[in-house]
Amino acid sequence: MKKLLRCGSLLIAILCGCQSPAEHRDAITARSGSNAGAYLLDTGNLNIAQQAISGTTLVWAGGNVRDKNSDHLLNTIYEYDLDNQHKEVIARSLVNGQTDETQISSRWICWTDWFSPLGQDWSIYAYSRQDKTIRKIAESRTTEVNSFGDLPRLSLSKNGLLAWIASPNGSDPGSRVLHIHNLNTQEQTRIEDSFEQSMLDISDRYAVWNSGTRLKLYSIADQKIIVDEEKTSAELFPKVSDRHVVWKEGDQLMMETLADRSRHEVFSGDIFYFDVSDDYVVWQSQHEIYAYRIQDHAVKKLNDADGMLPVLNDQMVVWQSQDEAKAFTRLQVVNLDQVFG
Repeated sequence: MKKLLRCGSLLIAILCGCQSPAEHRDAITARSGSNAGAYLLDTGNLNIAQQAISGTTLVWAGGNVRDKNSDHLLNTIYEYDLDNQHKEVIARSLVNGQTDETQISSRWICWTDWFSPLGQDWSIYAYSRQDKTIRKIAESRTTEVNSFGDLPRLSLSKNGLLAWIASPNGSDPGSRVLHIHNLNTQEQTRIEDSFEQSMLDISDRYAVWNSGTRLKLYSIADQKIIVDEEKTSAELFPKVSDRHVVWKEGDQLMMETLADRSRHEVFSGDIFYFDVSDDYVVWQSQHEIYAYRIQDHAVKKLNDADGMLPVLNDQMVVWQSQDEAKAFTRLQVVNLDQVFG
């Protein structure tokens, strides 16, 4: 499995966090799919980055255009309501910007805006879905020629805990710190560990990451690491819900139920990307998207055409595909409760 796919070139960016959101209704359609609870959206963007879903609301980074160097600029954060087929621009970059790492909960939309090819310069923003205001959560500004860069990968829980791993300004990536920022109270927790990768996942109750071949699970309530286990691979890319942890170990997709620490194999084969909720696991194998219902181990294939990067929130899953001419990226959405019946 590879790191999260990034679309577009590494470009200089500055985000407008003070403009009021602009409303748009063009260049996108939603329609019922062949299955109940299925939607297909034409984004109008050649590439998009890091789509996410909460309920029937989608977000993604897009708005890219092709410049003279054939670079694809993702400079806009979009919000889309499946129920009323309404698209809204949450924020834009002002000068050749790159927005990424989009996350959504019922109250918040978060993203990064990054400024340099090495990732030294970035900002993290949070948009309140209640009062429609944007605030800067964190930033890094480093201009030294030989400094290290460390672009944070975001994870947002349903109750408003925003997490990322990053180094202090200009320091060696070996000094990375895990930040957990409560968007509702502004309280922040810093966790020091050996973070060899900047990827993690968070739920309302847990945060998970791997340090080399060790999988680590952190309890939000207890404020301590409660699982520290040696695995056979350093590319675990673990995901967590309040009930389960999943990780990749070789060509196996493994799952542990946290209540009784039971574990079993979900899938064996080519695995590129996966996600977990309390009731389901989804993954990409080649260009096929699969879903697994945890209670009865039932498996269903979700797509007919090529798909990639399935993202899961509760029973709703969204993944990327392309139109027939491969000119634009589509988002496909499925309600797994309706798929499995």
